[in-house]
Amino acid sequence: MFLSTDEGANWKAVNTGLTKLDILSLSIIGNSFWAGTKGGGVFLSTSRGENWVALNDGLTDLNVVCITGLGSKVYLGTGGNRVGTVSSGSGAFISDSAANPIISVSAASYASAELAPESIVAAFGKDLAAAAEQAAGIPLPTTLGGSSITVTDSLSNC
Repeated sequence: MFLSTDEGANWKAVNTGLTKLDILSLSIIGNSFWAGTKGGGVFLSTSRGENWVALNDGLTDLNVVCITGLGSKVYLGTGGNRVGTVSSGSGAFISDSAANPIISVSAASYASAELAPESIVAAFGKDLAAAAEQAAGIPLPTTLGGSSITVTDSLSNC
């Protein structure tokens, strides 16, 4: 992990406490920096990235490919298709997938078989947004009902 304070002219390493340096996702939520790693789980920095603390209690898949915040919650998406929240106070990961699974299906057929590469998918689940809302028109919005979705491909690109 590197930090520039002069628009990229100079960089310095800021990875104290990171046990895995293969960063798959990075998010700044309020004054907190969150880093998702390949095999190391999720890390939190409240010092602009100078120091990092692992928050992996309850996290069974340590490949964190997406991180986003909504209200007071931080949501993680892992390589094992698990979604849940993490508490910066306790560091405990609470899986929302078991109670509220997100089902991805082919948008062409709504079949739940294995999805083909490069296909268009639809996702269905319970309590995915704070309110029911529909798009007002084209172009489609990136946020509805206070929620947004980040899509990660097989190469962990968001």
